[in-house]
Amino acid sequence: MRIFIDGVIGEDGFDQCPAPVQAEMMDNAAEMIVELETPPEAVFSTLSREDVRGVSMPTLLLSGELSPPVFRAITDELARSLPQVERVMIPGVSHDLGDAATFTEPVLGFLAKHG
Repeated sequence: MRIFIDGVIGEDGFDQCPAPVQAEMMDNAAEMIVELETPPEAVFSTLSREDVRGVSMPTLLLSGELSPPVFRAITDELARSLPQVERVMIPGVSHDLGDAATFTEPVLGFLAKHG
């Protein structure tokens, strides 16, 4: 678990997590093993750049300022491919996007603008 979390979050990422978060990760380790042993194509459908370019509606991409680089790379690629995209970077949070108010404010603003 430590190797995986450090790979996603960064060096010493697991050790920097609070003890209750570490315990929750360890409690979920058995399910994670199944996920890691399952071929991605058995779980995920293929999504190509062409598929994304075909999305005609306005799309909101939310990112956490402290998100691991892999998540930023994904949202950067989506932003390049989506024809009508708005991005919001939520300061001081990771990919969990913080508390509900921090997350919902930009979503509600986007929906008010495009809904």
